[in-house]
Amino acid sequence: MERADITRSYLETLSSADLNDLAEEYGIDIPEDLTRRFVIAELLEAAVEDERARASDLRDIPGAAAESVSNKALDLPSSYNENRITAVLRNPAWCYVYWDINRSDFSAATKESSFKSFVLRISYFKKESDKSPCDVFDISVEDEDREQFVLLSSGSCMLRADLIAEFSERRPMELCQSGRIPIPYRHPDISSISLRKNFPAVLALSGLPDLIRSQYNEHRQSFSSDD
Repeated sequence: MERADITRSYLETLSSADLNDLAEEYGIDIPEDLTRRFVIAELLEAAVEDERARASDLRDIPGAAAESVSNKALDLPSSYNENRITAVLRNPAWCYVYWDINRSDFSAATKESSFKSFVLRISYFKKESDKSPCDVFDISVEDEDREQFVLLSSGSCMLRADLIAEFSERRPMELCQSGRIPIPYRHPDISSISLRKNFPAVLALSGLPDLIRSQYNEHRQSFSSDD
């Protein structure tokens, strides 16, 4: 018979014939006069030993245990069916924003004839207590997108991300809003001028000059001309 998870409650649901068949699968010799209670006890002990043996075999195979854990992690759902957006600092120059969209809201927005696109709205605040942002800009995202890197703007101390559905014939639909996150004080100015600056020894050891140089070289089209 097919093996299931061996528990006392499961074994107690089996007939005596099924218990004997299961005992044979585990290689247990069951005397004819042995009661069900003792048969179940023998099977529980055998199941424990079998599980220990399988765990030992996994430890003997390089990477097997890690692969088992990794496969379980892959079972995480791609969506939790909720409107939620989160912003976290990736490094002193970039913010990482990721989001989820409720299926019913996604369907209602995209099926509307005047639907234009989803927009990631980034708002900057000079002070934590400010009610209105000092700067706002929008990033158009594809319907299937669920993440975006955002270059941090200088001169601000707080950032907030909003996910919005825009339409041509009515007001935008505000889907979700992140909490405000602090931007590091005096975070790096990424420009051709900053490349020529002399950094204090501590910052030089931290790798910050290399970060600024790589970000400018790879994304210089994102910065205004300052030469």
